[in-house]
Amino acid sequence: MGEVLPGQPQSDRAHTAADFSSTNPGHTKQRHHGKRERAATEGIDETASSSTALPMKTVLIVLACVLWCSAAAAESSGSQQREGANPYVISIDTEPWINALRTDDLFVSDPAIESLAALGDHAIPALAAAMAAAKTTSQKTTSQGTQTRINIVEILSDIRTPATVPLLVQAAHDTSVEVRGDAVDALGRLGRADCRAAIEAALDDPAPQVAAKAAAACGRVCSSRAALRTLLEMSIRRQPASIASNARNSLRKLIARDTADRQQISELAEKIVVPVMNDTGASNRRLAALMAGTLGIPSALPVLRTCAIERVDTDPLTSVYCVQAIGDSRLDQAVAPLEEISKTDHPILTPTACKALAALAKTNSVARDSAMACARQRQAQAGGTTR
Repeated sequence: MGEVLPGQPQSDRAHTAADFSSTNPGHTKQRHHGKRERAATEGIDETASSSTALPMKTVLIVLACVLWCSAAAAESSGSQQREGANPYVISIDTEPWINALRTDDLFVSDPAIESLAALGDHAIPALAAAMAAAKTTSQKTTSQGTQTRINIVEILSDIRTPATVPLLVQAAHDTSVEVRGDAVDALGRLGRADCRAAIEAALDDPAPQVAAKAAAACGRVCSSRAALRTLLEMSIRRQPASIASNARNSLRKLIARDTADRQQISELAEKIVVPVMNDTGASNRRLAALMAGTLGIPSALPVLRTCAIERVDTDPLTSVYCVQAIGDSRLDQAVAPLEEISKTDHPILTPTACKALAALAKTNSVARDSAMACARQRQAQAGGTTR
């Protein structure tokens, strides 16, 4: 019954051996007894020997289960520790919002911009990584890369904290004109000392729109002599008009803010602005007079008076600027030309001159009577009563 026939398959052989053992318990006991005797004789541990008899597949499965359970337990323990440390801490995946910054479709990008800006400084690491990725060779010249950087600057401008300065300074040197301009504008609104170098450097940007934004931003932070000189040169430049206007406004702010700045600007103006104003053939003479009047240079007043009266019909906006510059001079000598202009009964010049006299009267006692007379005159013209 237990005989193994020649040519019998291996599986059948195993089966036959198993059948033989199960039907012959005495034989099995003899085999085990003999095995124990050999183990004792040869010094072999029977327990260790029997363990190796387990199939290798079973050992591997058991080992895998142990490892998996250990890893799961460690992960569960770590998770419990993290949650136990602060159960109110959550993580936010910003990648979908970052990806949405690539498009100029406002319905897609605006919600992402608002969401990232709402995170405040916590969003800056993700924005820095996205900025670096958008400047890689593969994306640098693509519209998606540029649009991403434009949107990132908008987010930084909305966050508006000191932590945004390094990224904005980096963006102020971007290859895209729009990115540079928006970054300079954002730095100007921050108005911090660590924004100054980037803004002053942008005054020399080859793109007029960037230089114009730098000129506007300078009113809060610029202080170097080189920057003040550049602003004065811009203020008397004919084209583009936005640069001259922004430069004058910034110089006006700097003069009002700091006495030292006013003195330094006046010294530079004597070399840059006054010679142009005194040149009757200079095409930008009126622009020079506007700047000189703002700085309180007396020789500018006659030029400004002529500009206001003679150009009111052909260039009313420049005429208004000239009247305002007379008032901005804060000089006692400014009262007489303003009085004269206020009496022209011109629908543009008269109210502008009266407003300039009223502003001047706040700091100049000579202008008070003239300002009151001008106010009474306007009330009478309007059919009102005077007190």
